Amino acid sequence: MAELRAAYRKFNADEEAEFRRTAKEDEVYKEKKLPEAFICSGERDSMCLRSLGYHPLWFNSETYRVTAEEIKEIYKYVERLYNIPDIDSTGIRKGRELALRFLDIHTVWLPSWLTGYRDQRGKHRKDFRDFVELRPDYRDFQNLLQLAMPARFWDSQWSERSKKTTYSINTAHLHYFLTLNGFYTLHDDNSDTVRYIHIRDSIVRQIKAKDITSFLRQFTVDRFLPVDIRNLILDSPRTSESSLSLLDEIRLDFTSYTPTGQYFFFPDCCWLVTKDGIERKEGMLPDGRSVWESNVIPHKVKVLPPMFEVKRTQDAEGRDRFDIEVKEHKSCLFQYLINTSRIHWRKELEYAWEDKGADEADRYRTEHKFDIAGPLLSEDEIAEQKLNLVNKIYAIGYNLHRYKSPSRAWALFAMDNKIGEEDQCNGRSGKSFLFKAFRFFMRTVSLSGRNPKLMDNPHVYDQVDQHTDFILVDDCDRYLNTSLFYDNITSGMTVNPKNNRSFFIEFEDSPKFGFTTNYVPRDFDASTNARLLYMVFSDYYHEKTPENDYLETRTIRDDFGRNLMTATDYTEDDWNQDINFFAQCLQFYLSMADCGVKVQPPMDNIIKRKFKSDMGGNFEDWAYVYFSQESDNLNKIVVRKEAYESFIDFAKVPKTFWTMQRFTKALRGFVELCPYVAEMNPADMLNSSGRLVRKDKDGKTQDMIYLRTTDKVLTADDFNPKEESDGGVPF
Repeated sequence: MAELRAAYRKFNADEEAEFRRTAKEDEVYKEKKLPEAFICSGERDSMCLRSLGYHPLWFNSETYRVTAEEIKEIYKYVERLYNIPDIDSTGIRKGRELALRFLDIHTVWLPSWLTGYRDQRGKHRKDFRDFVELRPDYRDFQNLLQLAMPARFWDSQWSERSKKTTYSINTAHLHYFLTLNGFYTLHDDNSDTVRYIHIRDSIVRQIKAKDITSFLRQFTVDRFLPVDIRNLILDSPRTSESSLSLLDEIRLDFTSYTPTGQYFFFPDCCWLVTKDGIERKEGMLPDGRSVWESNVIPHKVKVLPPMFEVKRTQDAEGRDRFDIEVKEHKSCLFQYLINTSRIHWRKELEYAWEDKGADEADRYRTEHKFDIAGPLLSEDEIAEQKLNLVNKIYAIGYNLHRYKSPSRAWALFAMDNKIGEEDQCNGRSGKSFLFKAFRFFMRTVSLSGRNPKLMDNPHVYDQVDQHTDFILVDDCDRYLNTSLFYDNITSGMTVNPKNNRSFFIEFEDSPKFGFTTNYVPRDFDASTNARLLYMVFSDYYHEKTPENDYLETRTIRDDFGRNLMTATDYTEDDWNQDINFFAQCLQFYLSMADCGVKVQPPMDNIIKRKFKSDMGGNFEDWAYVYFSQESDNLNKIVVRKEAYESFIDFAKVPKTFWTMQRFTKALRGFVELCPYVAEMNPADMLNSSGRLVRKDKDGKTQDMIYLRTTDKVLTADDFNPKEESDGGVPF
């Protein structure tokens, strides 16, 4: 400051000397201010600026908080005050703070290309001296001064005639003021609609133009500005939406993942989850990346010890085997998942206690309320339940990893394990609850799968954009053709929004898919299996109705006495437990993805349900008569067309509905489920084309059917076995 005062005195001494040389004796010299002074970020920049003939100022450090009295003192000596901050993260933040505290300061922002160069130490260039070294021409600095603006967005002018001050809005300064406060329009190649956003500490929130106007109005109130300025905000066309649509457009990088890791965001930190663990990082994303506000999890978190340990081994045939140890934890969501994986719960909790005391049974149920490996189950049953749980953990982790690999382009497909009769919709098993929980971690769009013609809607993805992480097709109808989604799962997707042009989202940026249904997939062919990651839910949670034999209705709330993952029923510790569980699921998935492993659930009951679905009730009734053990149609060549005509006559259905292809598919399902049929059309009876062809009694070549029976001696239990321990009704 002493140098500035000295410069001021010398400047006025020189000016007064020049004034005295031409002025009259009675004229009085009025002191003048220096044209400008510059706040620099350090001594190095100050010396460089002084060499250009300007007056520099610098404080103890770049982060020094200058006081209002100090700024007022500076303005005693200069007409205009500039600030030249560094353009690293700290410099930009402090430069914005100073500009918004003192609205008349003109900020000289160094060009962003400067950081693309490195100094002799290999560090990115960032300050004024770096700029002068690269652009030593005096005119380059003058060009920067032309771009410098104050944050004051209104001009005032005193009128001698009206004896009052009039105000007007300076549009360029207004837009600059708004960008200093984090208001921009978002660059979007896929839409002609202006998207207004507000950025704070890397967190991005989509807003409307009226939100910006409200901010300006509140600013004038907070600063106690005259009512004429407040009226300008409300009345001026320069604060209208058409003018605000010209705000600075910004490109943002929302990438929240790497091929081997995923970030989770919280108000005061972020987590980087990799196969090696969970690393807490203070602040937001590195490398100048951004995150949508909806992806910031609004809870205080700390990293907890592992809640489970999964061991992977291989059997003698090289097939993967998984075992899981559930460790001490308090995650309600983990406990819920355990129970949705207990496919043998009826054997353990009901059948085993039919002839025992109620108190003993209740005590066991309490002690093993969330036990995946109950002592009343066999080793095989425990292994099956554990695989079911490991699959869910793996699937959760897969979905949380926003990175999309072409070799792991899957959609989650959740269904019930319970076997039911044709058209029987079981449901109420807790599938949708898990899938809807993903909305706490990612931007989710939900579609109703109840409409079998969902994909006939040309605007079905109207809510989807390149920032959508997950599409949930919930409660899928039996006849919803999921194959229509396959191209979207394994490649990019075209979005056709209403009242806007369509656009294409590349595979790497497109959302993942998830389906929940009470039915089985219509096909288990290679194309389907390559695209779906199955999840199987037990009927531990269920609804008692007159049509089933459940002893009670059991919901998720019944197990916990409250609703899970809700603002009213959950404490911060509850949220922390569940968030840690989700993160650990992701860690497990990343460890398996590194090995190229895809963990599928036990599928035996699902396959049975699929075969029953292929048959339908009419076909099953006909087949058990036509191919009964008492009939003459087993271990014998049967003309396929004659069998087909027999079924059509029995079921009274049109051939357009029950085609020969559908008949053959149903017959294969019957062979798989029938206890006394070993195989259909044995290989040793087929021709070189893989067909069983013979001449009928009229000498005409026909496709034939041959059902070979088993050698097993059947008992009544093979036809009328006790209901399966998972609660389903066997075939």
